[in-house]
Amino acid sequence: MCCLDEEIANHSRMISSAPKISLGGKALVVEDSLIIAMDVSAMLEDLGFFAVSRASSIKSALTQLQTDTFEYAVLDVNLGAEQSLEVAKVLAELGIPFVLTTGYGASPDVIDAYPPCPVIQKPISEEKLAEALTQSAELIKGN
Repeated sequence: MCCLDEEIANHSRMISSAPKISLGGKALVVEDSLIIAMDVSAMLEDLGFFAVSRASSIKSALTQLQTDTFEYAVLDVNLGAEQSLEVAKVLAELGIPFVLTTGYGASPDVIDAYPPCPVIQKPISEEKLAEALTQSAELIKGN
């Protein structure tokens, strides 16, 4: 029994010494629905982000990525007639963790075209968003 207690204690020390992902900083929300963009922005603020920028088009998102710095991003797959793939590729190149959201259950072929990232089905909950952002950071940062 004492050996098991030692193993548990060692495991607990390893877990507590592992680097933790912290959510916060500046985030970019790329979403064509203003109501959903506002809702996701409020969730991000509740999670500790001090600034959230919104873009409703690929052009606007790419412009913001050229002129500002972000720690995380949340992308809707479908932006009207556009898809956010180009933005996702830039985010991946910049090493910015991001999450995809979809209300249509995007086909696997569409999702497979994107760089590796978590996908959340709408409607989004704050808990699912936090979990997906953490997973994305772990993917990008190699934790």
